[in-house]
Amino acid sequence: MIADYIISFCQWFQNVLWGAPFLLLLLGVGVYFSFRTGFFQLRYINHIFKKTIFSSFTGKNKKAEKGELTPFQALCTTLAATLGTGNIAGVATAITAGGPGAIFWMWVSSLFGAMTAYAENALGVYYRERGKDGGFNGGAMYCLKNGLKNKRLADILGILFAFFCILASFGIGNTVQTNTITSAVGAVTSAISPKAIGIIVSVLLFIVIIGGINRIAGVTERLLPVMSLFYIAGTLSIVLKNIDKLPIALSAIFKGAFGLSPVIGGGVGYAVKRAVSMGFRRGIFSNEAGMGSLVIINSTSKVKEPAVQGMWGIFEVVFDTVIMCSLTALALLCSKEVDFSTGAAFSGLDGAALVTRAFSGVLGDFAGYFIAVSTVFFAFSTLLGWSFYGIKCTEFLFGSRGVTFYKLCFSVAAYFGAVADVQFIWILSDIFNGLMAIPNLLCLCLLSHTVLKITKNYTDRLFKKKAIKPMLSFREK
Repeated sequence: MIADYIISFCQWFQNVLWGAPFLLLLLGVGVYFSFRTGFFQLRYINHIFKKTIFSSFTGKNKKAEKGELTPFQALCTTLAATLGTGNIAGVATAITAGGPGAIFWMWVSSLFGAMTAYAENALGVYYRERGKDGGFNGGAMYCLKNGLKNKRLADILGILFAFFCILASFGIGNTVQTNTITSAVGAVTSAISPKAIGIIVSVLLFIVIIGGINRIAGVTERLLPVMSLFYIAGTLSIVLKNIDKLPIALSAIFKGAFGLSPVIGGGVGYAVKRAVSMGFRRGIFSNEAGMGSLVIINSTSKVKEPAVQGMWGIFEVVFDTVIMCSLTALALLCSKEVDFSTGAAFSGLDGAALVTRAFSGVLGDFAGYFIAVSTVFFAFSTLLGWSFYGIKCTEFLFGSRGVTFYKLCFSVAAYFGAVADVQFIWILSDIFNGLMAIPNLLCLCLLSHTVLKITKNYTDRLFKKKAIKPMLSFREK
């Protein structure tokens, strides 16, 4: 009886926390930085790609010292944490619940979310500190600590952020992911028991994370490109086979976004509201802009310019939402498995099951294995990325002595996630994610003037050719 009351209360709190005001706040921060910087993410898009992904393989960016990451390693580790089942099952749910138009609003959320990620990363590099191992420590807790004049407020918000981040790492970053791996493997074979899967994941996870930041980044640097290309190839195969449906699919996305579909009729207001809500929510959940998690990794990058690392944040959001989520959406729409007007699945399926059915039209019986392998890759990479968040937050709260204990607990928790019913953990994870985002959003608001100064300093030097000193670190004031 008591357990039922606890679950009901948590569900109520989850709905309140992730309600419209909070989602508008998450989106509003990105809108603010977009307008105040003159839509930096659009005006300098060519420069952003040149300074990020196209610079990844130059000699100066190929190596990093111990405790540091190359920009590409930081990118892979952050994308490892964000790319997950949301890019597969989450997109399917967005379409079936919000219609094809939800994808358009997902794009809109990523447009503004890109500037939120930019602001987070720029502040993270500007206010980061050198750790005892010679590497960098950064994140919302260090931005608050070093950026706010009110030290008492900074301490409170920093501790809350780190505490909720650790809790979230055991939820959405661990047990939920291992349970997803168990479900994915179980869908294609019963030869491996959940207990065996839990043991295998726990052991592999411990072997990687016990090696520290550089081993985690080294694995994600190799794993992420492979799994991304693997999934991109699969989605493109569906789109290309049904290329005649692509114009109709794109039309359905834009019509659904503004309620122009004739099937909607008198329910246009509700349909648009539903599309906007699902698009914004899935977009934010997918790329994590505003959550404060990604900056923890990005702050360890060897990049010295805060604005440059901010641009990596823009690219991460674009890749996660505009590319990966869009590919899933187009694959579903082109597969003729969903209604172009309402988004309803003809088969009545949803989530990963619907995506599997869409892939089966091209891959046949192999579709189940394809989705299972993709899910396992995505989920395990998320485990690695979130372990990094938890390690850094543990180090901030308890020092280096607590890190080894955290790594052990994190690895053991993966086993329990594989064998447990994690429905309640999903609820708690959403709550911890939301609570973690609040101190981060306050940090972005309170230090917004610093973001604007960093951006102006960079654009004045690079594009207006002003001879001024670059803003590299708060210690150089």
